[in-house]
Parts: sequence; C-alpha cells; structure tokens
Amino acid sequence: MLSVKIGGAWLLAAACAMGGTTDASAQTDARIVPVAHESVSAGGAFWRSRMNAVREGTLGANRHQCDVTGRIANFERAAAKIAGDPNPGAYQGLLFNDSDVYKMMEGWAYLIATEENAERRAALDADLDALIEKVARAQHADGYINTYYTLKAGMENRFTREEWDHETYCMGHLIEAGVAHYQTTKKRTLLDVAIRAADFLDDLYGPESFTAPPGHQELELALVRLFDVTGQTRYLDLAEFLLEQRGRPHRKLDGTMYGPWGDYAQDHKPVAEQMEAAGHAVRAGYMYMAMADLALRGRGNYRGALDALWEDVTERRMFITGGIGPSAHNEGFTDPYDIPTHSAYQETCASIALCMWAHRMFLLTGEARYMDQFERTLYNAVLAGLSGDGAGFFYVNPMASRGSAARRDWFECACCPPNVLRFLASLGRYTYAVRGDTIYVNQYMPGVATVEIGGERVTIEQETAYPFDGSVRIRINNTTSRELILAARWPSWASRGGDGPTIDADGYLRTASDPGVVHTVGIRIPMEARRVYADPRVKESVGRVAIMRGPIVYAAESPDHARSVHTLVLPPGAALGLGERSVFGAPAIVASALSASSRGGDGSLYREGPVLEAASLSMIPYFAWANRGKSEMVVWLPESVQFMDPLPPSGVRAFASFVGHGEGAGAIIDGLEPSSSIDHSIPRLTFWPRKGVAGQGASGPVAGDVAEPAGREWVAVEFDEPRRVGEVSVYWFDDTGRGQCRVPREWSVEALVGGAWRRVASVEESGVVRDAFNSARFDPVSAKGVRVKIDMQEGFSAGVLEMRVR
Repeated sequence: MLSVKIGGAWLLAAACAMGGTTDASAQTDARIVPVAHESVSAGGAFWRSRMNAVREGTLGANRHQCDVTGRIANFERAAAKIAGDPNPGAYQGLLFNDSDVYKMMEGWAYLIATEENAERRAALDADLDALIEKVARAQHADGYINTYYTLKAGMENRFTREEWDHETYCMGHLIEAGVAHYQTTKKRTLLDVAIRAADFLDDLYGPESFTAPPGHQELELALVRLFDVTGQTRYLDLAEFLLEQRGRPHRKLDGTMYGPWGDYAQDHKPVAEQMEAAGHAVRAGYMYMAMADLALRGRGNYRGALDALWEDVTERRMFITGGIGPSAHNEGFTDPYDIPTHSAYQETCASIALCMWAHRMFLLTGEARYMDQFERTLYNAVLAGLSGDGAGFFYVNPMASRGSAARRDWFECACCPPNVLRFLASLGRYTYAVRGDTIYVNQYMPGVATVEIGGERVTIEQETAYPFDGSVRIRINNTTSRELILAARWPSWASRGGDGPTIDADGYLRTASDPGVVHTVGIRIPMEARRVYADPRVKESVGRVAIMRGPIVYAAESPDHARSVHTLVLPPGAALGLGERSVFGAPAIVASALSASSRGGDGSLYREGPVLEAASLSMIPYFAWANRGKSEMVVWLPESVQFMDPLPPSGVRAFASFVGHGEGAGAIIDGLEPSSSIDHSIPRLTFWPRKGVAGQGASGPVAGDVAEPAGREWVAVEFDEPRRVGEVSVYWFDDTGRGQCRVPREWSVEALVGGAWRRVASVEESGVVRDAFNSARFDPVSAKGVRVKIDMQEGFSAGVLEMRVR
C-alpha cells in the first residue's frame, strides 16, 4: 500500500477491507475480505424498520443526550482552555464521556454512507463536520486529547492512572471514528485528529519509557484499523506491544514499576497464556478482537489462546441469548456455568463485543460456526438492548423480570447507546465476504449488495422474510468472466443430513455460478419451534426449558397472560404451535400450559402443592419484550412445579424510596432466600449510586411520606387488607470486596396504622449483621403496611435481598 507523509499526516493511496472498503492487496485467495457496509442495503419489513429506528431514534437519542449531558460542551470548554481562556467552565460527567461522543460519531458516519435521501445525507454530513471541528479544537499541540484531563484531572497527571482512567480507551474510539469517517466520506478531518493522537501514543510507549497497557482495551484494535488505512506498520507494532505487556510488571512514566492489575483487566497472565475468560466482559471481548486482528495479519502467537477462549466462553459461560458476563459486581465473568436468570447481567456492550469477535474468528478460519454465534447474539442479546423506536436502551439484560425492568433513554455510564448505534449502523459489513472467487453469505436479510471481485463488480440480491421464515432466494448477477462460488451459511441449529442439502465441513452450502449469467439459489431452512435445555451444571436452569425458533429465543411476557408469567408451567408433552404475528413481524409461539396458584403454599417446610389450572401460553421474541411498558418476563419455563420459583405473594406490594441497580422493589418479597449477603444469583434491590453521609441516624423523628434526607432510604410492603404483624426480618445485600453496598449503620421499622406511619422498632449498628436475616420484634399491631427506614453507612450504599413480615 502506498502512503506518503506530508506535514505530519499520512496521505492515503488505498483503503483496506478490514475497516470498510476492499483493495487489491487484501484480495488474495488466502484472505477473507468482508464486503463494506456501504455496499450492502438492508430491506424487508423487519430490517428496514430496525434500521429506520436506528437512523431516527438511536442517532437522535445519542445526539440529544450528548448535548444535554455536557459531553459536547466538554469539548468546547477544553478548546477554550487550550486557547487560553482562564474560565472555560467545569467538566461534566464521568471521566470516559469522550468515548460516547466518538462512538456516536462513528455510527453517524456509517449512517451517512447508507442514507438514501440526498437532502438528509447532506444535513447529516454538515452536522457531523461541525462536531468534528469542535473535537479537533480540543486536541493539544502534541496530539493528546482528553477533555477530562484537560479540564479537571490536570495535564500534569496524564497517564498516572491508566488502569482506571480510560485515556487510551477514549483515544481508541477516536481512532475508530476517524477511520470510519474517512472510509465513508473520504474526508480526512477526523482521521487527521486520530492520526495525531495515535502518533502521540506511539511516542509515549516504549520498553524503557512507558509500558502500562490500556486499563480498558480498545486502543489495540483501533490501531489495527488505523494500520489498515495508512499502511504504517508502527501502528500494528504498537498494538502488538500493548497486548504483550499484559501479565507483566508495568513501567510508569517516572520509571517506577507497578502491576500487573489482575484478571479484572485481563492483566493476570500474558495474553497468549490466557485459556479461560476472566474479568470484565467488555474489556475481555475487545482484547480477544485485537488478538484476532493481529493473528489475521500474521502477528503474535495468539491462535491457541483464541481457540481455547472461544470454547470456554461459548461452551461454558454464554447465555442462551448469546450474551456474556453474568455478574454485576465486575460486569463480567465468574465461574464456568454461572449463568443466572433474574440477576443476569449480560451487558449490551459485551454482546456487541462477542459479535465483533465472532466475525473476526470467521475471517481467521472461514468457519460458519462463528457466524452462527454472531447470529444468535445479534438477534437476541444485541437487539434486546434497543427499543422498538430506537430511542430506549437496556444496559443490563435479565433473563427474567418481576416487572421492574424497563429500557431507559440514557445512563450516567452511557457506553451502550452509542455502541448499539455504531454496531447496527455498520451491520452490512457482517453480511457478505469474499475469498478469491468465493462469495460468503453469512447473514440472511433482504436487500442488494455490490461485491468487487478481481476488479469486477457483482450484484447479489436476497429475497427473504428471515429470521421469521426460512425461505431464502439469492440471485447473483455474475457479470465476470469467471466461475464464482456462492457459499451460503447453513445454521448449526438447522437439521442436516437425510434429504437435506450437502453442507461442507466449514458449515456452508456451496454452489457454482457460471460467468455471464444470473444465477439463482433457493434455500429452505427448517424453522420449527423447538425446546432447548441447558447443561445440568447450569443450576438455575435445571428442570426448565427455553423455546427457540430459528435463531430467535422466545420469552413469556405479562401483557399476553392473565396471571403472572412466573406461575406458568410448560409440561414436557405440550405441543408448540404458531400464533399471530407481533408488531415486529415475528409469529408468537403458543402452547397449552398450566398455571400454579398460591393456594396450599403457606411457607411451611412441608406442604400441599399449588393448585394447577389450565392456561394458554403465548411467547414473543426475547428481543421484543419490554416494548409495552414495564412487564414481567421469563425465558426459562419450569416443566413441573418442583422447579418453579416461589410464587409471588398475594395481596402484598413492595415499594422503595429509590430504585437503583437491581431488580427493583418486587425483589424483596419474591420468596427467593439468599445463600449469603453477597448472593448475586437472586434478584435484589439496591440504592446505588446513593450513599450514606456523616451524622445521620434512623432513630430520629419519623419522616412520614416526605422525601428522605441524603443517606437515608426506605423499603415498604403494603397489604390489600390490614394484617396483624409483630416481626420484620431483612436480609441485607452487602458486596464487600466487590462493590460499594454494605449493611446499614442502623434501621428502624414503622407500621401503617390508622392511615399514619408510626415507629414500632429500631435496630442499631450492633444488631446489624451480614449473611443472615436481621429481625426486629415488636408488640403485634394491625397494620396496612410496614416500612423499614435505613440509615446507610457513610460513603456506602445499601441493598435488600429479601424481607419477611410476620
């Protein structure tokens, strides 16, 4: 690839396929090249509606929130400070907020390339140009750019806290945005900013100067993309250098050594020796992507680790939806087969990372199984992170809900909304690929693509209602002078053998397309609804079944059922049928099920079973849930009553002064008993990020229904009819060693008597313990409800796993 350096910037002569468009140097018989996203149009009812939602709702939400939350203002203020303004204004938000702007800009660039309306495309282009100018002015003369350090932390403190402060992470996303903008618009404005930042980092790092690897991986893979468009091997060298520093002591800028930082940041072993996934799931996924990127370019000794890590993640740690990362405490991996339901974390960003890693593994091997995984994760874990209108987001994706979960318009830590934007906006790049004269069809979606083979263009058109119908018609207009091979992925979940098509060892159905003719291939992939069972080592799914059809995982949601979905039982012999199509065009899956009533369940150790009644089960795609307001939801249905969760109490409702992280107020009365105060496997209510302050005490005057002062919170249960109560027991959530929740300093109990709350008991610090129910007994009263007032420890939050009232 030809490149010439002029005035500190690289003049590009060609662009490589790995980030977008293809070039002749990349097209060899040995290397698989993805078709650029701008060469692929997505049509059909489902994907056209999804992409319109991304274009209108997701981009609009990101633009609005980056503006109103001060993310854009941070760049304006940083530029003012660099220009000499002594009072530029304060930094707003979390220390890594720059990255949200860069991810938004990357997705924005992709949408410009595929926008069909010329007037709208011009407006998007002009608006992005204006934002690029703001970003460029916030860059220092040496190439460094970070508004947090410019405005708040101090330039003298740069790279003193790389393990936590995300400086390289932010610049990595800047580089990706710059590459994407150049590839889609051919403008250098943002790319030049990215190159200056990369050159600064290349000068910064070295074995005798600074060796601390990124605390949050991202820069490594971004540098590979920058190499692809510049041809400058020093960027590839730096990416490999950064990976090779993990698991070793790190040199600070002052020459002192520290670290490694442990498995949270995948810094516990050299990367080539990491055979099991550990730590933060997004960090891990981005690192695995970089390892694959370098392996694709003949760098590093990572192939053995990549194969072992892939098997470990997908065979021992993955949710049925294709999501990863079960735990909230580290946003990542725990033990093998720890795959919970109510407390499932599976961050949306982690699912996107798995998709991107899967695609790279396909490029490395040519095996369809990696794109099978891509498909599973895309249609379930990723799409669940986005509302139907594109403007609501899940950060955490539970596998069951008691009704408190809902998508939000933004988050304080808002990594997921712009990540969804940039990933779905570039979805076309994951659909087709080329190696020599072979065209791979990896995703089935209606639309037209233009593929370049040996300097000649070939048009491919798909007609299909996939993923809800298995009929696919692929038409290739082979205008070349050579025979082409179409390799269509045959999903691993579809039956093989018998009278079906012949599938090769890589998982593809291959057919030849003669030169100069239009070649049509018809594929029929069977799509019966099917039962899926977890490995018995996944304890929370024992005795339960999930339902899939094609690549889609289904869920039961409360708007479709007269009673709580947590009362449903799907017996093993119940037939599965298809019902009416939902708003997304997916057919419902219906069955004759049973519903368990709470009669006979009085809390005794031995008791009569619940009464079972006939019920109609109607399930929708998991990705479609929570689009009709807050609702109950369950993916894993018990096949008999002994595998049911405790039934929700009748005539009782739970409330809280504030709902932070966790399942919500309903979690405190769900009947699931904790194994310890740090039990992450069951639903919980926490007040995070609210924390206790000095000088509070729960034994002061009763606050009634007014807002609680800082440091105090409450939980309450109210009854349909007055009940005689004389004891309240609370199992506190305390994640000492992992997070910031602790048992409270003290707590008190109030009873709702005669329409007013009055104190009936108080428990001081000496009576608050971990790993057990904490009980307060009092003279019995007839009450319409009870309320626990909580005084949190100074500097810590609090949470409740379970609450009993007797």
